[in-house]
Amino acid sequence: MFGVQWNAKQGAHPYGGFGFTPEIGVSLHWGPSKITPGWQWGTEGSVGASGQLGLDANNKFFFQLGVGTPGATPISRFYVAKSTLVWGGYPYPVFGPFSW
Repeated sequence: MFGVQWNAKQGAHPYGGFGFTPEIGVSLHWGPSKITPGWQWGTEGSVGASGQLGLDANNKFFFQLGVGTPGATPISRFYVAKSTLVWGGYPYPVFGPFSW
């Protein structure tokens, strides 16, 4: 899995990792949490509507909701890098993940 998490105040954070899934899928999520760089755990399911629940690098739970191709990733492990690009002036959306 790979993708970019983006937050207007924290910038773009690329991430990559692995998950156990039987198919290729793509999702676009929004979540209210701030981005936490470091190793994360997650589980995701999608049937058009999509959601992810996870544990960030500070051992705090996060969730994201959105849309995605049908499928599930029962467990994933991924690393979120520090911000490489910062934009500003928008609310706190966190977009991601894109996985395969």
